[in-house]
Amino acid sequence: MKYRNKIRAMLLTALTLVVTSCSDFNDYNTIPELGNAQATQTLWQNIQTDVRLSDFASVLKRVGYDKVLDMPQAYTVWAPVNGAINMDSLAKVKDDKVLKEFVKNHIASYVHREGDVNDSIIYMLNGKLQKFNNKNTGNLTFAGQRVNLNNDITTESVYNHPSTNGLLYSISSPAVFRMNLYDFMYELKNISDSLADVVTKYDRKFLDEQNSIKGAIVDGIQTYDDEVYVYGNELFCNYKLNGYTHRSRYGCTLNDEDSAYMMIIPTNEAWKIARDKMSQYYKYAAKTNYQNLSNSNVTGQSGSLASGKNSAKVRPANSGSETLTLTANAVDVAAYWQDSLVTRFLTRDLVYSLNNKRYNNKLQEGSTEIGNDSIINTTNVYHTGIDSLRKATDEIVTLSNGYARIVHDFPFRSWESSSFAPEIKVLNLGRCYPAGYYETKSYRRSLVNPAICTLDEGENYLNYYKQKPKNADNATPIEFDFYLDDVLSTAYNVYIVTVPECFENPKVENKRKYSLFVDINYIDDSGKQIAGRFNPVTNEIATTPAKMKKIDPILCSEEKVDTVFLGTVKFGTCYKGLRTSDKKSVAPNIQIMHTTKTFKSDPTANEYDNILRVANVILRPVEYDEYKSSKKQ
Repeated sequence: MKYRNKIRAMLLTALTLVVTSCSDFNDYNTIPELGNAQATQTLWQNIQTDVRLSDFASVLKRVGYDKVLDMPQAYTVWAPVNGAINMDSLAKVKDDKVLKEFVKNHIASYVHREGDVNDSIIYMLNGKLQKFNNKNTGNLTFAGQRVNLNNDITTESVYNHPSTNGLLYSISSPAVFRMNLYDFMYELKNISDSLADVVTKYDRKFLDEQNSIKGAIVDGIQTYDDEVYVYGNELFCNYKLNGYTHRSRYGCTLNDEDSAYMMIIPTNEAWKIARDKMSQYYKYAAKTNYQNLSNSNVTGQSGSLASGKNSAKVRPANSGSETLTLTANAVDVAAYWQDSLVTRFLTRDLVYSLNNKRYNNKLQEGSTEIGNDSIINTTNVYHTGIDSLRKATDEIVTLSNGYARIVHDFPFRSWESSSFAPEIKVLNLGRCYPAGYYETKSYRRSLVNPAICTLDEGENYLNYYKQKPKNADNATPIEFDFYLDDVLSTAYNVYIVTVPECFENPKVENKRKYSLFVDINYIDDSGKQIAGRFNPVTNEIATTPAKMKKIDPILCSEEKVDTVFLGTVKFGTCYKGLRTSDKKSVAPNIQIMHTTKTFKSDPTANEYDNILRVANVILRPVEYDEYKSSKKQ
C-alpha cells in the first residue's frame, strides 16, 4: 500500500495539524537593545497600521499575539503580505495550531538585522530553524521567500521597519512550516494511528516556575500572572525544566532541529501483526510460583552428606529452596501485566541517529549499501539486514531533522530486538555453595587466548564466577544457582558456558574436565511448576528421583571455554520485569553443581576439576538457533 499522495499533500501544506513541540524557545528577559531608538511605535502598532499586513494582524489578534508584540521585549517579525495567506484555511484550524505552525513560524526573539551576514540561521519561536539569506545583495530572502523593501524610506534600500521593541519585515509568501520527526508522528492519520496514540500517551506538560511570572498567593497556593509551560515526551524528546535536562527513555530528541534521525513508521497493519506476535511473548500468570534463593539453606543439600554417599546425584531437584507466589495484584508489578507494556515495547527499535557515522552511515537517505552490516538504534541495540529494511519500506518522507520510512512490516529479526525475543545471557547469581567461597573474574579481550576462547562480537571481556571448595581435603562439590531474569513466554534452547583451569593457567599439566548436573525450576504452559534435571543424552528434563538417578553427568571440556547445550525449555509464563516489593528477582532458576566424581572418595576424582568456573547461562530463542543453523547449510 502506497501513501505517497497523502504524504506529499501533507508536506506541501504550510499549516499541518500537529500538537505543540517538546520545547519551544522563549526569552523572558528584556533585551537592552530593543530596536531602533528613533522609532516611535511597537511592532504591533507598525503591523496594525500597515494596510498591506491587515490579514496577518487579524491572525495575531486572534491568538493573542497582538499583546505580545506590544510589550518591551525584543522580537523580529517576518509578516506575509495580504493575499499570500489563505485566510479561509486558517479559519478552520484550532488556535493552538495556528499559533505554533503559523504565527511562531514568523517570529523570532532578539533583533535580526538585514546586513549582518553572520546571522543567517534564525531560531524561531516554535523551535524551527529558518534561513535569512542573500544579505547585502538586493535579493534578501527569509525561508526562501522574498523580503520586500521598506518603501517608506526612499533615500536608500532598507528592508526593515524599525520598532521600539524589534524589527519588522514584510515577505511575499508565508514561510512553510517544516515538520520534524516528532511533528510527523501527529500526521499519521490512517497510516499509523497506533504509533500516534502511543506518542500522545507519553506527552507531558510542566509549569516552568523559573520563567513564569509569580502573582499573588491565594489560599496558600502560588498563582502566576504569566504561566510558562515546558512540553516534553518521555519516550522521544528531552526537555529542560527548572535548569535540569530530563532525558528521553529512548535516547533521542525528535523535535531537535540540529539532530538527524531515521525513524521507522509501521503502518497500522504492520503494527497489528507485530503486536499480536509480541503479545505471545508477554503472557503473565495471575499467580507466579518461583524459588526464593536468597532465603534458602543449602548446607547439607549439595552433595556433602555422609562423605558423598547421599550425593547431589540423587538429591531432589532444586531442594532446599523456599517456593513463593507472586500475585497479579502486587502494586509494583501490576503495570507489567497491562496491555500498555507490549505497546510501549513496540516503539523501542524505531529510531536511529544519523550522526552515528560508524554504524548508521548506510542509513543516509539515498544510500544504496545493502547487506547484513550492523546498524544501531538510540537504545543501543544492534540490527542486521539493511536490505530487509529497504524491502519493507513503502515510502520515504524527508523532514527537517531526518526522514521517516513508512514500512509494511517490522523488518528486523526478533532475536535482535530489545522487545521481542532476544538472546539472554545470565550472570545473576542467586546463591552459591559453599557460601562465601566464590570470586568474580574478568579478562580483557586482548588477554584471551583465541585457541581456548572466542568472544562474540561486541564482547570485550570474558567475565565468570569462580567457586572454590570450602575444604580442599574433602573436595566438597560446589553449586551455583542463577536467576533467569527477563525470560519471556517462549521456547529457548538452554546452554551453560564453563571455563577450564587452563584458561587461567595455560601451563597446567593435569587438565581436568567438569562433571556436572544442571537442574531447572520454572512454570510450564499449563502453569505447573517444573523442577527437574537436564539429561545430556536426550536433552530432556527428568522430574522424578527415579529418573534423575539414571542421568549421566554432563562432561565439560578441559581444553577450552565450553558452551554446552542442555535442552529446549518452553516457558509458559513471562517473567520480564517481575520483582517483589523489595526489588528481589521473581524468575526461573538454574542450578549448576558438581557430582560425586569430584569427591576424594571417588576413585576417579582426580580426573575431574573440583573448582567450578561458570561464564554464562545462555537462553537462545529456538527461532534464532534455527536461523543460525540454516545459514551454516
